[in-house]
Amino acid sequence: MDCIRGDSEELFVEALRGVTDPIVTLPSAGLCYRFCRAMDRVEDVEARAVIAPSEVEHLSWRTQSLAAEFRFDGRLGLRAGRATDTTVVGTDRAYALDFTTRPLTAVGSSLDSQATHRQRWALGERVFFDTPPRAQLIERTAEAVGETAARVVRAEFGRAPTRRRGPEGVDPVKLLVWAGAAEEARVTSVKTVVEDLRLGSRQMLERRLEVLETEELVATPPYHDGLRGRPERQLVVSDGVGVDTPTQPPTWVRAALV
Repeated sequence: MDCIRGDSEELFVEALRGVTDPIVTLPSAGLCYRFCRAMDRVEDVEARAVIAPSEVEHLSWRTQSLAAEFRFDGRLGLRAGRATDTTVVGTDRAYALDFTTRPLTAVGSSLDSQATHRQRWALGERVFFDTPPRAQLIERTAEAVGETAARVVRAEFGRAPTRRRGPEGVDPVKLLVWAGAAEEARVTSVKTVVEDLRLGSRQMLERRLEVLETEELVATPPYHDGLRGRPERQLVVSDGVGVDTPTQPPTWVRAALV
């Protein structure tokens, strides 16, 4: 028996490295996000994960986008099923993760059979995602809006989680509006990403944009391209915001993107 201590993400990383053919049980949506971040750090790991059915609706778009990327790459299967404890179970070794201790602890021990967890997996229901894979979202943002906007989206995936349960809060459409403002791009370029990746309708985008304009985070001056006719709108960060690095918005700006 061995004991690992650290933050939740580090425990998942070490447990994934310590077993073969892992099956993971995840009792909360917040832990699912930390598990996905750990998978990002363990190169070429393939895993099956079971999340509690009541938590599926609480999966944030960041979690779904990460999981969708791993599923697309053939690295992750995610199903809804019985998951009351947090475990990483391999073919001959298992880790139980305890988040009630300080520091957080994972205890590893030998295992005679993986059959019980394989059965949980077999009886689980496939989890479907409402968001595109992370790489697709970042790539399409770079193509349609610009590299600066893509850095904003990429930075959101790299931001540390703030709580164990529930979604992380940031709305992907509002995030893209802010990313477009950091790029000083046209509103239509953000619309292209939202519609192409089915993140929402034009009407939804306009509502999100109106909210951020009302809160004086972004503005939409006319975009003069020298062509005749009604000018397009350009997205810019409002003068009064005073953010030095829009690609890494501070906490108070991010709080407005929920």
